[in-house]
Formats: sequence, structure tokens, C-alpha cells
Amino acid sequence: KTAVHPIASITKLMTGLISVDTINLFKMIPVSKDALAEQGESAGLMEGETFKSEDYLYPLILSSSNDVARLYEREVWGFVDIMNQKARAIGLLQTRFEDASGLSSENISTAEDLFKLLQFIDMHKNPIFTISGVREIIMSSADGKKHHWANVNWPREDARFIGGKLGITNEARHAMAGVFKVKFSESDERPIAIIILRSPDHVSDVREIVSYLEKNFIFGLAAADTGCQKVGEGFEMVLVGTVCQKRRLFALEAIHEHGGLAEALVKIDGVPDLMMKNLGNPRHVD
Repeated sequence: KTAVHPIASITKLMTGLISVDTINLFKMIPVSKDALAEQGESAGLMEGETFKSEDYLYPLILSSSNDVARLYEREVWGFVDIMNQKARAIGLLQTRFEDASGLSSENISTAEDLFKLLQFIDMHKNPIFTISGVREIIMSSADGKKHHWANVNWPREDARFIGGKLGITNEARHAMAGVFKVKFSESDERPIAIIILRSPDHVSDVREIVSYLEKNFIFGLAAADTGCQKVGEGFEMVLVGTVCQKRRLFALEAIHEHGGLAEALVKIDGVPDLMMKNLGNPRHVD
């Protein structure tokens, strides 16, 4: 959970956060030629049309628009420096940004830091997190042109997805920082943060983790000793620390060998820190 990897467009969560911190939400900003020249997704924006700053959050996060990221970056002097300052301020000590879009492979972070970022946004800038879970939206620019923006971060038909951000580049492969509904029993469904880095297929990996959690964990506290034990063929569980009622976070790190998923982190309230390696054929874990 502390290995550093490129994060691609997960960067845009911080871009949105800094735009809200530094730009008047109601400021009218025209789409510039410079922004439209940015590589990648434009979200159908046209030069000269104008939106309120807060409205650009929808194409930024839902459509993962690099043009909007560039627009925000050009709007505030030292925007990327402010992103890095904010990262340090909220404890993202292994996170660094080189641009606002995530195109640079030098935009890097860890699963642990990305969990902290999701947590911070949910607690302090919740509208950004809420936007990330919108399935689709139709909005109009100031001149009346309508835009339809659909959420590219997760399959829209999957109601488990609450919010988060996907990033895909050659260097990052598939990177996902999201929150999903996980059922620990028929009557106990909880929001669980799942972060995966350098995945070959973020949807399959996240669904595998969710399925594993639902089949193998009952939410609650249970006594356990620090140590390492085998749980089924090819699966190793390492408990870090002992369980006590004051512990609040559960961390699951799944590493697929041979070029598969490099890292996954799950955080759950109320159960002990847990790291998993060599995800194979797990059995029930109490």
C-alpha cells in the first residue's frame, strides 16, 4: 500500500479540489483555444463557449476531460504547485503532481495516499465526491448549447459504485480509486473504498475484490494475534497489530504476480489492518 505508481486521471480529483479552493465557483470562464489543444478528451467543448467554474467539474470528473484540467491550470498561476502543497497539507506524503490532467507519468501516488485523498474529499469537499458518482448529466453553456456528459469511471448500470475516479495511461495501466457498496450480510451493506494501481482490468479486479469480501468477511470485531497465516492455496494473510475497539481501519492489499494487478487497497471501518498477497483460492476468514 506504500508502493509508488503513476495514477493517470485520478489526478483530476485533486484538480477539482484545487479549482474549488482557488476559483470563484460562479466565475464565468470561456473555453480557450489553448485548453482545447490539450491531448485527449475534450468532452465536446467548443472554443468561446462559457460555463461557471463549478460546472466544469462535471466534464472534468465524469468525462475525464483533459481540456478542462488545462483550463483550470491556466486560470490560476502556480496551479500545479498548489496541488502539491495541498497534497502535503493533507498528509499525502508520497504523492506528486506534474500536471493537472494526469497525462504525465510523473503524477504518482500510493494506494494509502489515494485513500486519504478520497477520505478528505468526502469529508471536506463532498460535492466533488457526489459529482463523481453521477451517472450522466445534461448541462448548457451560457450561450445555451447543451452538453451530455456520461460517467466513464465505472459501468453505469452497476449500482454498487458510489463515486471515485478512474485513470488509464500506458504507464499507469488501469488505476482506480473508488467507493463501492459491499454487502457483509443481507441487512448490512457498507460503503468501502477500493484503490487499485497498475491493473490490467480495473472492473474485473474491483469486482473480484468485492466478491471476495462478501464471501469471506462478516463485518465486526474478532480477536486475532499479529502474525502471518496461510488461508487456502496461494493466499497469505498478514494481520498487522491486534484487534481492539479503538481500531477503525481495515487495509487489504492484493498483489497479483506475473504482470497482473500491482496493488490494491481496501479500507473498512471497524476491523483490523490486513494485508493480502498472492491472491489465489481463498477460504473463509473470521
